[in-house]
Amino acid sequence: MSDTEEFELPRLDAAAALAHAGLAADRPLAGTRAAVTRADDDAGPLADALRALGAEVLVTPLIRIVPRPAPAIDVAAYDWVAFTSRHAVSHLLASLGERAVALRTPIGVAHDPQVAAVGLATAAALAAAREPV
Repeated sequence: MSDTEEFELPRLDAAAALAHAGLAADRPLAGTRAAVTRADDDAGPLADALRALGAEVLVTPLIRIVPRPAPAIDVAAYDWVAFTSRHAVSHLLASLGERAVALRTPIGVAHDPQVAAVGLATAAALAAAREPV
């Protein structure tokens, strides 16, 4: 992805997907119960979407995202920097402070680590930070 390309998450046409599955488009989850176990600040959109589809939703976070003091990291010492969540992206880049201009080493330096993202939201967070994946 170049710096000029905009990263966009794919959109789901829920009505078409429900019709294809033979479910009622208005409230296909009516009569079902769902537990959303995401962290408090991440649970809302999923819980709202499930409610809109008719589900009874219990939001019960099983994790809490808490920034930790990060050790001094010399990203140039690694072959890969892998991010598993958008939170990992924001916390590592924040911990790098002014060194977070880019995870990539300057042009001409022998080592240039690869950057990997697990999931579309993580890739979008990296793209927003101008980090190619």
